[in-house]
Amino acid sequence: MANEYNFGSFETITAEIISSGGRVFDLKTPENSIISITIYEDIQSHAVTGNIIIRDVSNFASIGPLIGQEYLKLKLKTPTLKDEESFDFEQFPFLINSLESKTQVGNNIEVLVLSFTSDSLSKNNRTKITRNLEGTYSEIVKKLFDDMVTGKECYIEPTVGVKKIISPNLRPADIIRIAMTESVSEFLEGSISNYMFFETLKAFHFRSLPSLYAQGYKHNFTTYIDGSMPSKTSKDNKDERELTRIIDFTIGSGNETLLHFLSGTYGSNLYTHNIYNKSVRKNTYNYFDNFPKEKHIGSFHGKGSNPTFSTKEIENKKRVSDFPARTFVVPISQNGEKDAQYSTPSDTNVVSAKNPQVYLQQRVSQMNQLANGISIRIETHGNTVVSAGDIVRADIPYTGFKTGNEVDDPVYKGEFLVKRVRHDFDYTLRSHRTNYVLVKDSIETAIPDDGEETIFSAKNSYFEDKETFYPKRVN
Repeated sequence: MANEYNFGSFETITAEIISSGGRVFDLKTPENSIISITIYEDIQSHAVTGNIIIRDVSNFASIGPLIGQEYLKLKLKTPTLKDEESFDFEQFPFLINSLESKTQVGNNIEVLVLSFTSDSLSKNNRTKITRNLEGTYSEIVKKLFDDMVTGKECYIEPTVGVKKIISPNLRPADIIRIAMTESVSEFLEGSISNYMFFETLKAFHFRSLPSLYAQGYKHNFTTYIDGSMPSKTSKDNKDERELTRIIDFTIGSGNETLLHFLSGTYGSNLYTHNIYNKSVRKNTYNYFDNFPKEKHIGSFHGKGSNPTFSTKEIENKKRVSDFPARTFVVPISQNGEKDAQYSTPSDTNVVSAKNPQVYLQQRVSQMNQLANGISIRIETHGNTVVSAGDIVRADIPYTGFKTGNEVDDPVYKGEFLVKRVRHDFDYTLRSHRTNYVLVKDSIETAIPDDGEETIFSAKNSYFEDKETFYPKRVN
């Protein structure tokens, strides 16, 4: 580590725009200076996106011209605790897909706002596949990656069961989404896998949620009051503490009860109509009954894995999960373990039947929890170590009424999945900040359901007076 560490600093090694005609415009000159760069990663997006704001003095927007078919070569270097890391998009530059705005701010000076994305998205959009694809879903995805991605690492988790996809002029990403929704991991056969397909600055991922949850945590984010560090703390420790410090945080508006109820998070019914033998089968999903069978972030980390909702009976001795509010109807063609659509006289069919009762309802529930569950948004000094899909630890301070020595919020603490990352490079302030959306689908301490038993009263608990937090109703 350098002797003098400037938190949130960065260095621009390369910043060039190559026009559709091959002209190169260097953005590191006084004439074509960068105002800001923003880069996004998201586990629910199969492409890295971003935007760049440029002060155009040389009028290259008209000379180029900029029409949304340019490439952006970018290499930014940021120091970390161990070494220097870089965002390197020189060999595989971003594609500028639109000139969002052009504003004149002075004589012969314009401010341009350009949006860009990884070139894999452009290649995906111009690629259409019309053929039969057969193999395990992971094998099919690998073939598609070979067609769509060049030079970038791809992490593909193996799946079980031979499948066949008939692609009628579909894009690669559309086919991967089909595979994503139905895949079951080779490592978690018989369990809920819930595959995700996304791109980070470093790699592509076709992986199950449990495989993401099972990762060791990449970073430990903390909060503390400025100036609270002991004066004798070593410089390295001060640097480490500053780089892990949460500058700002916001509690998300998650766990919206009505939305979860209507969308099938708590409970749903699935009717499968087998067109082969003309049978109908009903499968009921119950969040609380299924919770112990599923893999959650707390299954691999923390002191326990408990539901993020209360099991309290709400009506006629029924929990919220005992009211299946959503119904799915899915046709299947199943002959034993095989897909009857591909039956042969010699019975050489190897295509596995679809089993939506294994994955559909569970996936809907867990995807809803990712979208509308427990979440926090944090801001830190620029960090290139943590990517979307990583596991981090964040301890959010307790902000409610204190009755003792409460320090951390019992819900918003522990391990989280990084759902979204936003890198903000401000060239005016010479500052790099990173914003994260962190989510979790389980908590360490169980939510009390009747006011009489609560894990908060256990040893080492900050909550000794449960009545203060969960008062009984007085009629």
